[in-house]
Amino acid sequence: MIDFFKFLYSGGLIQNLLLSILSFAGGLFVAAKKEKLILSRQNAELLINDFFKPHTTDIEQTLFKKIPSQNSIDAIQMLSSLKDEINEKKLGFYFSESLLLWLNECIKLKELNTFWNLIYFIWSYYCFSRSYYKFMNQCRKQAGLPKRSLDYRFQHKLYYNPYLFWVVFVLKWVFILLLALYIFILIFLISKNI
Repeated sequence: MIDFFKFLYSGGLIQNLLLSILSFAGGLFVAAKKEKLILSRQNAELLINDFFKPHTTDIEQTLFKKIPSQNSIDAIQMLSSLKDEINEKKLGFYFSESLLLWLNECIKLKELNTFWNLIYFIWSYYCFSRSYYKFMNQCRKQAGLPKRSLDYRFQHKLYYNPYLFWVVFVLKWVFILLLALYIFILIFLISKNI
């Protein structure tokens, strides 16, 4: 019996069997991932072509911006027509729950006659903007397009509070410079020790 196991081990039969099982499992994993990627890429391209491209000027260029109280009714009507279009084209299945939730919250406020309704609308619109922008970037990434960056938001003035946006923008570059300085110092110290 011991001779049989020596024969199996010495011939590499066990190694070959394990290698073939791992190769087969890896092939199944890659095939499943590829199919999922193709489906998600098709969904992303569908959303980009049927939804995001047509709404570049009316929705995307107004994200994160302050809506004056006299224009808030127009904004609610625009968002209502957006929801109607999502329902007509049956695209709601593809959207994130967060985006649909905040879109519904914005539309729900038909009358902004009180201070608290106006505050809630501003908050809901900000959350809708954040969800829309994040979901649009996910679709762009899956479709192979570059994501919209902070620079894009800055260039098109897509921010609610310019001072806060400047702080975030400057902190981003300060962090990048500090990281580069840290790496430079680390490389310098390592080269001195060698």
